[in-house]
Amino acid sequence: MGAAPCGCPKWQCYRIDPGQEACFTKPTFVQFDNGFPINRAGFGDRAKIGKARYLQALAEVRFRSILKCAKDSVDLEGWAITLIEKTLKSLTPATPPAPSPKPKALTPPPFVSNEILSMRVRVEARCGPCRAELAGAMMMTEVAISRILTGLDLPASGFLGDLGAGLDALGTDCSCTKKK
Repeated sequence: MGAAPCGCPKWQCYRIDPGQEACFTKPTFVQFDNGFPINRAGFGDRAKIGKARYLQALAEVRFRSILKCAKDSVDLEGWAITLIEKTLKSLTPATPPAPSPKPKALTPPPFVSNEILSMRVRVEARCGPCRAELAGAMMMTEVAISRILTGLDLPASGFLGDLGAGLDALGTDCSCTKKK
């Protein structure tokens, strides 16, 4: 059998070596077949009994690499490949528009409540890894959180409470929380 770009048997899994992601201290394999299927609810059940836990969000470049490798997997069904292709397409940044010869009319900035502004200050005070961990815990992307905190998108019910709880759960052990 040939080898995938990550060195695994051709397109059956993706290998993450120690040091490529902070949370992996041993070689770790992302499996593409149905050898051990688990969904979000199953993961939640295992987390409740201490058999699983969230460590960190993967770096976007690693996530993209895993999806590209999975797209070529011979073990996945067509619907899964279609979902992977859609996800990859959504991750690909859109090409910037060509510069316009005439100036555009300025649009007023969106209205942002004091509560959201206050939460925005708290989130922006944290370092990149803390914000990534917060986004992973909220099961959102950092971009989605940023769009809400800048007023571009409306927050879901309970968003501010969940965000505040997430920030409190991060604690103050990180150097980004120390006064300078």
